[in-house]
Parts: sequence; C-alpha cells; structure tokens
Amino acid sequence: MNSKLDTALTVFAVAFGLFLIVGINSYAYQDEIVTFAKTAGHTVAIYLNLTESNDKQLAKSNITDDKVLGIQSKSSNNKTEPITLDKIFDGIDNTANSKNVITIMATGDVMLGRSVNYMTLKNKDFEWPYKNMKTFLNNADLTFINLETPITEKCKVTNEGMMFCADKNHAKELSNQGIDLVSLANNHTLNHGRSGLNQTIQYLTDSNIGYTGVQNIYYKTINNTKFAFLGYDGIECYEPLSCIDKSKIKKDIQTAKNNSDVVIIMYHWGTEYTHNPTSQQIDIAHYSIDNGADLILGNHPHWYQPVEIYKNKLIMYSHGNLIFDQMWSEKTKEGIVGKYKFMNNQLADVEFIPIYIENYGQPKIPPKTKYNNIIRNLEKISYNFKDEKTR
Repeated sequence: MNSKLDTALTVFAVAFGLFLIVGINSYAYQDEIVTFAKTAGHTVAIYLNLTESNDKQLAKSNITDDKVLGIQSKSSNNKTEPITLDKIFDGIDNTANSKNVITIMATGDVMLGRSVNYMTLKNKDFEWPYKNMKTFLNNADLTFINLETPITEKCKVTNEGMMFCADKNHAKELSNQGIDLVSLANNHTLNHGRSGLNQTIQYLTDSNIGYTGVQNIYYKTINNTKFAFLGYDGIECYEPLSCIDKSKIKKDIQTAKNNSDVVIIMYHWGTEYTHNPTSQQIDIAHYSIDNGADLILGNHPHWYQPVEIYKNKLIMYSHGNLIFDQMWSEKTKEGIVGKYKFMNNQLADVEFIPIYIENYGQPKIPPKTKYNNIIRNLEKISYNFKDEKTR
C-alpha cells in the first residue's frame, strides 16, 4: 500500500514539475526598469516585458537590491482618482489597462550649443546627442522640452562661453527624435538678440515643432482633449519672452482655461545646483494652481528637485538636465524625464525615468544601481519637502 502511494506521489510530483517548467518557459522576460515602489525599506518596483503567445503584456515586480521578488498588477476601471505622492511612487501604473490615456512627456534642460554642437559637427551627425536614447522621446502623445539654445544659421562653433547657439540642422533632428513642443522662455533664448529668436522660431516652424513662452499660448488637441501649454522665465527675462509676472500669469491661465480642457505651464526658475525650491518657485507654482493650472513643470536648476502635490495638482520643480555639457559633477549629469498620464482631463499617474549624461551631451538610461539611486533620492527629497511644509 505504501509503495503504491509513494509511486502515485512521485508521478504527481514529476507531472507538476513538468507543468511548472512549461508554464515558466512560455514567458520571455526582459528587464526594463521603469519606476519604484514607496516603502520604508526602499523596495523598488520595475517593469518586466513579458511575451506570451506573441501577445506583449506589462507586469511589475518588487525588487530589493536588484533581486526580483514577485509580480504586481492592478486593473483599472477608467476612474481617475486624485494624484498623490504615494500613488506616484507605489510602483504601480494605474493607467496600464485603461483606455484613452494621454501621455505628455517633459524633460530637463536641452542645450544644443557649446560642446554639444561641437561634438555633433565633429562627428558629422546631428543624431549624435540621441545615440543612446533612440526612439525614447517618441514614446508619448506629445513631448515638451525647455530649449536652452537659439538655433541660428551662422552659429560660431565653440567649446566655451555662456552665449549659446546651435546649428540650424538641430531643429530638424529635434523633430526626428519626437520633440513636438519647446518652451523658449529661458535666459539663453535671446543670446543672439531678436534676430536669433526669429531664426529659432522659423527653424522650429519649418520642422513642425511648436513653441510657447514668447507671449503666446500653444494649443494641441489629443484624443478629444484640448491642452494649453504656457512657458515663463524668471531668470534674466526680457521681452518678447513671457516673464514671470503674477498678473500676466493669471490672465493667461484664464484665457487658456476658457479655450482648453487642461493647462500645463513650464517655468524657468529657481537657484542652480540645489535640490531645494526657492520661496518664489513655491509661491508661483501655488498661485498658478490657485488660478486654474493643472500641471506645473520646472527647469533651470540643472539638478532635479522635489515633486509636490498641491490641491490635487502636481508640481515638478525641476527635471534637471537632459542634454547638456556640464560634465564637471555627478548631479549635473543626472536628470528626470516625466511621463505625465492624463485620463478624463485629469492627471492620473506619473512615470519618472532617470537619465545620465555622458561624453558632453549624450544622455542614456543608466544601469540599475544608478537608476535606483536617482529615483530613491527623488522620492526622498519629495517626502522631505512635504514633511517640511507640514511642520
């Protein structure tokens, strides 16, 4: 009797083992780190690309110290709940199974002059800055950057100085890489005067790239949702750029709200080389939301800065750098790309993706350890900022 039982158990164990092997091998795994979970022990969440019967699916996995622990998933009922820090850093894409999700991608500063322009021309390849991130900036319904460089016909090639310019062919390549919209409201746009600004606008327009931040509002309808984009500069701002001024901001937001469903503002502001927003940044961000803005995006400090949730609206005080030649410190080589996901005219979730710049202007998605460290620090400074404001 015991012998028959042992035989039956052995057969069952072998059959079950074969079942597990077949089931596991039906999936093809490829790691792709995307976002991180908020826990006391800094457990990290990653995306895994899974393929089953040629049907690609997305799942998530908790890892600690880069070791996979298990799979998470969450279905969606297309209901948009208020955005929170916990929701952003929980490692779950709340829009993964939803319909009619609109993704707006925003990046850190893009500076195509100085050493970036030099290296591009030296290599005779205007795709040079994007070599390590091909197709990445195309992965959104609209990609919005702060263009920190006038694009001019007769740009002097140099590795030095603070007067930026980029060869005219950079505009076409921006379009090739998926850039849809730029803010020109920054302290380098007028480096070559009105002529440089006019040339920049013309080359952008010829490349089918929109612009804002020059006394204008840019409108774009995506999947029946109309977005309004504004840009303002608070660093050495001169007309005809849109300068940070509360009365103008309030008036512009009201105009934008009357003609769109979602209002997004990119500010050029703050103090360079710090993770801490200034009192002016905080005041202007809150004022903008009080008057109807739906999403605030920041740049200029060259370091990424905290995420804040204010009245159920998100403020990203600074994305850091995306393309820049500031190779003299680790922090200036780091940046954050935000994928802001909208449903029902509201921000439903955000995916933050770190980048790391090499070789005087070539960003890439960094290896796991570096990737983890950047996201953990963004999470840390965001919660610290929240805690300081509630004291």
